[in-house]
Amino acid sequence: MEVGSGCFLHHCPALRVECCIDAEGTRWYLLGTAIPTVGTDFDAGRAVTQCASAEVSALSNDWSGRWLLIGDGAVLPDAAALLRCLFLAEGQSSRGVWASSSLALLAALAGEKVGDEFPEDFYHQRSIEWYPLPRSRFANVRQLLPTQSLSLETRKPTFSNYAQPIEPRPYEEVVQALQERLITFFGFVKSNWSTVHLPLTAGMDSRVLLAAAKAAGCDVQCFTQAHAKMHPHDRVVPEQVARAAEVPYRFIDASEPDLARQQLYDGFTHRTYATIVRETFVNDQYRGIDSGILLRGNCFEVARRGYAIRFWEAPVVEGFQAMLRRFDLSPEAEVASSLAEWLDWAQANPVTGLEWTDRFHLEQRLAGWYAAIEQALDLLPVEHVPPVNSVGIYRLLLSLDGDLRQRGEHQHDLIQRMWPILLTVPINPVEQQKRTLRRRLRGVIRRVLQCVS
Repeated sequence: MEVGSGCFLHHCPALRVECCIDAEGTRWYLLGTAIPTVGTDFDAGRAVTQCASAEVSALSNDWSGRWLLIGDGAVLPDAAALLRCLFLAEGQSSRGVWASSSLALLAALAGEKVGDEFPEDFYHQRSIEWYPLPRSRFANVRQLLPTQSLSLETRKPTFSNYAQPIEPRPYEEVVQALQERLITFFGFVKSNWSTVHLPLTAGMDSRVLLAAAKAAGCDVQCFTQAHAKMHPHDRVVPEQVARAAEVPYRFIDASEPDLARQQLYDGFTHRTYATIVRETFVNDQYRGIDSGILLRGNCFEVARRGYAIRFWEAPVVEGFQAMLRRFDLSPEAEVASSLAEWLDWAQANPVTGLEWTDRFHLEQRLAGWYAAIEQALDLLPVEHVPPVNSVGIYRLLLSLDGDLRQRGEHQHDLIQRMWPILLTVPINPVEQQKRTLRRRLRGVIRRVLQCVS
């Protein structure tokens, strides 16, 4: 189907694609799964039909999930660009394919135009685990950032989506709004999917989602997958949580590694990142997850200041040097030059109220690493989305005080408000008090060093 002047869309039959015509007659194509987090009258596609063309981008800020929106001459990504858009750099596009969600497919169809391939492999929990955006494993292929839209005419990215400032908001107002959005999300899921799969850990993120599902009356089936680096409490606590919530639960042990599944996974993902998901897929630990929708909680961490803590290890070093030190990279390394390019973009297109470390989490950890994981999960016969992946939700989370959200108080209070019995089971119980004291001590030391410098 034609989606722009001389631009045609081809897609896998399993991908949701909806054509919507807005109130001014502009045609939009919604790819993937977009779930509203506000209101009850419309699904995402129907809501577009009620809007003027210029209002559609702002409307999409209230959608969660994993999607791309094509229309009005541009490609707009979801909040963390989890449905990836990889495209040939300026001067490399041709009459053939020039953009795809699959790096492997783009490389196969565009041939030598993708340029030389970066040969290095990535390893789980060793240095950086993904090829940093906006570049890719191929020299002439770029990846769209969450703060960008891609012009169909010029085939160049421009700043969009996060242009409005993120301003502090009252705590109770934020928690109430987050609660309403999560319950709205699960209310929509309840009405549209008969089977809902929710992975559980001993941590906070998945428990917030379970609380929201219970509050919305949405039935879920919970599971935990064993893996080599699993903490012992993740073998025990999730079952206790599921029992408290009175929901079905399975613990899925690994089968023997399947070479055919490994080859399928590596070919599909083109080895662009490292993750434990590869192990669980190769070991057939998604068995039984063969229909419905899979919901994952990873995106909460965008507001937990994880990289502020990691980069703080070198408190007198900022920006590029902090990234080099954290990931033990040489300034001449290929991935280091991509990080430098990203930092130049972020500094040239600032988002007021968004710390650069949180932006790193959004545009690198999520859009680079987690987006590749989500794409790998397209191998499963189910839809899958992260409920928190919404510009509106991220803005709410990031509007909170940094120390407060780092401690996760808002998530604890969300559970308390929505399904408090889940708090009777300890959250990440091992050395919890020690970790809290260490965080507080780091905060004190950081403030002292800032005063001294």
